[in-house]
Amino acid sequence: MEKLNLTTILFIGLSLLFIICISASYNIYLDKYSKKTSYILENKDYELKNIQDVYNYSQKNVSKKDYEKFTKNLDKQSKKELEFIMDRSLLILNAKDLGHKFITPFTNRQAKDIKYFYKFLNSKKEISKDMIQYGAYNFPNDEIFEHVLYNKLGLKNIRNKKKLKNKAIIDARAYIGESSVILSEFTDDKVYAFEPVDKNFELLLKTIKFNDLNEKIIPIKMYLSEKKGEKILYADKKLNDKTKTNNKKYFVNSTSIDKFVKENNLKIGIIKCDINGNEMNLLKGAEKTIIEQKPILLISIYHSGKDFFEIKKWLEDLNVKYKFKIIRTKPDDILYKTVLVAD
Repeated sequence: MEKLNLTTILFIGLSLLFIICISASYNIYLDKYSKKTSYILENKDYELKNIQDVYNYSQKNVSKKDYEKFTKNLDKQSKKELEFIMDRSLLILNAKDLGHKFITPFTNRQAKDIKYFYKFLNSKKEISKDMIQYGAYNFPNDEIFEHVLYNKLGLKNIRNKKKLKNKAIIDARAYIGESSVILSEFTDDKVYAFEPVDKNFELLLKTIKFNDLNEKIIPIKMYLSEKKGEKILYADKKLNDKTKTNNKKYFVNSTSIDKFVKENNLKIGIIKCDINGNEMNLLKGAEKTIIEQKPILLISIYHSGKDFFEIKKWLEDLNVKYKFKIIRTKPDDILYKTVLVAD
């Protein structure tokens, strides 16, 4: 056997040092199950499709110049979040292609946050067969998005909270009310909770009642889009899929935010929007309100690559001079429930 030369030994040594540093900093490994922080690929189908779409869109439609422009006007933390999302998306897609079952892609700090999140989930109490309690909040069942309660929709660090107190808030869509309950804490005015699906709307009414918010949260059985009319939605009960496959067909009434605001003479402080890939249509129907009132926007951008990269650009073209943040609101996912905050 030939002796290793000095250059080869040095290369091996540096490589081992690099692996040790990466492992210490990022806690990344494959096919090793960690109960608290693993990303179990077979349980993440709902997110993997979106990860694939966002990554593919970035490769096909986003040049280096486009990417640099996209990161402009983002704060330092958001740039780190964006880098994390893109880096881990590629890691996860490669792991899936190679047949790995588990991956832990989180930094040590993120893993710690995940543990706190899971501890919060364990605080759930069954008050009765019709009431579940999370901390100070009550709901008719546990089919809620718990991360909304955990991180308060990413609103903890927004600027000028005081200016929101006398302004109304729009929640689209409200689902069964967890987001509306949180949003009600940021205003002394009303929260208008839009939910078009019958079963969800009935549960929304119960959530409002269970939390004594009948005077503050106004439930509206409508869908928000670009204009008034009737829309056909293909979705499960949570409106989690806008395709026709294996989903129920819903006929729902819709209106636009601009029309609703004008008809009700409202001053809007926040627009929260998570409507399964139809966010751009909602924003187009809110253009006048955005330009004239500059409400804080909480816009889900995880549904597609086009949403992820183009919604911010569309808002910037309105020249409202927003400052932007990208927030991963669900600690144990990479892309799912990622929000663009315009403040």
